[in-house]
Amino acid sequence: MVAATFLAACTTPFGAAPGIHIENIDGPAVRVVPWSGAPSVIAACGSGTDVSLKGAPPLPWEFRIYDATTDRQLFSKSLSSKTLYVIVRADGVLWGTEPGSGGPAPIRGCH
Repeated sequence: MVAATFLAACTTPFGAAPGIHIENIDGPAVRVVPWSGAPSVIAACGSGTDVSLKGAPPLPWEFRIYDATTDRQLFSKSLSSKTLYVIVRADGVLWGTEPGSGGPAPIRGCH
């Protein structure tokens, strides 16, 4: 089971608001679908990306994250803000409207 935890306001090397900022620290490769009809974005383990908001429909958006290999849904949220920071970890997905530290260093690393 994957837990979602709200991020506290900390620092991260990733993008500035507004936007959707994805950082995959030690999780599986993920497929991010920012809103219905949007092109998917892949974030491999150990990488990150900013999702373009170009062509985005009016809020709210149904934001989803899937395991890119198994297509199992890892996270979903109805977004009412154009700013979202997401950190994918081996044991869950962290999210918030402010950047976060991502927690402790990876234990197992990327495989």
